[in-house]
Amino acid sequence: MDLEEERLGKVISEVLAKGYQLSPEALELLKKLEGFNLLEVVNRAIAQKIDKGLILELEDLKKVLPDWALVDLIEKPRGYEEKIEEDFEIIKDPTKSLTKVEGLEGFQSLFKSRYVKLIQIAKKYLRFESIASINQRDKTARVAGLLMEKEVRRKNAKIVLDDLDSSITLLALEDKTLQATSELLLDQLVVAEFEVSKNGNFIAKEFYSPDLEFRVSNFSSKEVYAILTSDMHVGSKAFLLEAFKRFLSWIKSDDYVARKVKYFVFAGDLVDGVGVYPKQEQGLEILDVREQISKAVELLKEIPKHIRIILIVGNHDPVRQALPQPALSKEYAHELYSMENVTLLGNPSQIRLHSVNLLIYHGQSLFDVVASIPNLSFSKPAKAMKVLLKVRHLAPSYGQRTPLAPEKEDHLVIEEIPDIFHSGHIHVIDSENYKGTLIVNSGAWQAKTIYQESMGIEPKPGIVPVVNLSNLEILTKDFVKVY
Repeated sequence: MDLEEERLGKVISEVLAKGYQLSPEALELLKKLEGFNLLEVVNRAIAQKIDKGLILELEDLKKVLPDWALVDLIEKPRGYEEKIEEDFEIIKDPTKSLTKVEGLEGFQSLFKSRYVKLIQIAKKYLRFESIASINQRDKTARVAGLLMEKEVRRKNAKIVLDDLDSSITLLALEDKTLQATSELLLDQLVVAEFEVSKNGNFIAKEFYSPDLEFRVSNFSSKEVYAILTSDMHVGSKAFLLEAFKRFLSWIKSDDYVARKVKYFVFAGDLVDGVGVYPKQEQGLEILDVREQISKAVELLKEIPKHIRIILIVGNHDPVRQALPQPALSKEYAHELYSMENVTLLGNPSQIRLHSVNLLIYHGQSLFDVVASIPNLSFSKPAKAMKVLLKVRHLAPSYGQRTPLAPEKEDHLVIEEIPDIFHSGHIHVIDSENYKGTLIVNSGAWQAKTIYQESMGIEPKPGIVPVVNLSNLEILTKDFVKVY
């Protein structure tokens, strides 16, 4: 008797011992289930069944199994054989556009570029004057500038705006403006409406950001799916290899959605890296970053060749830490460059899939956003991502946790509004829709780490969002649970 027959024999004995028989259809399903504890499956099915001494049917088993496991029970729909051609375009990739300028001159260029780009966006729907044109005799006015200082007290707040030529100090005295001030990020563009008080102070009345315009999303004309995921952290002892293998089994299966998947969009941290933080080696299973990448390549090669794999980098990958980051180099990732279905991009990048515009950003600045704005938390990263959309910038605050490179051009301004904004980094799956843009934080493939424990982060690994590009609806597939 081989191992498979022995495994099925134990299951049949368990079913009989509990007063049931297996229907032929149920037995056939059990034979096809790989990577499952079959005794647990049948016991869960029996526990949910009210009748005693009857037959354990196919439908009883289906109730306790995830949909992706039922790969041979889904009727192939009409049109299944239709081949979906790839429709993929790179809109923006910083890799070849990086022109670092050292020192003060570099940061002056960076912030001038940021200001000019954001002012052009704000001018599309907001009216304002230059700060230099304002004088004490003006009763009300509206100006725009980068937020250089913010001081929030109990009963008032002070902010300083700079438009590169002049600056202005505004006071917030009302509850509404005090609350609004607390939600502003340093170095973001702010359009401020104010009044002049009797003693000559500028009293803020309203704040506006470049924000998104309400719009109708673009959709694919065909039913085609994109997997959005990130943060594999291959090389870490906490990498969930078995869960990822279950994902690979699903993506190669005859499942209806799996057959329609055309894109695998990955938002950074393919590997755990080496020397990313102190004492990291204690949590590593693979101590060489090239070996980590080779192991990751071995897994990615299991993804069917008709699926386009699009990879950006994160803070754990072997590239510079400062944003924007270039794509993985051939020095480290020559195996990936040899794969015809792989596209390597920098962080952030923007692509178009079947008319749907995707902004892909690893998400390093989300820590700064959560730390800076009241009532935000790591448990709801989509809300922090929404803040970045509102300010139209992916990492507005300089000098906090997120390092920024002194580039000639600011590549982090969100110039073209995305249909999907995809990030990772927080390791918590979350999504919401904001003004026609689908926001997705795609979770991770790494179990809880000591660092996350110290930060109060509860990761939700191994749960994969799969987006239908024809309607931007999300399906989630959980590959961590063992049924």
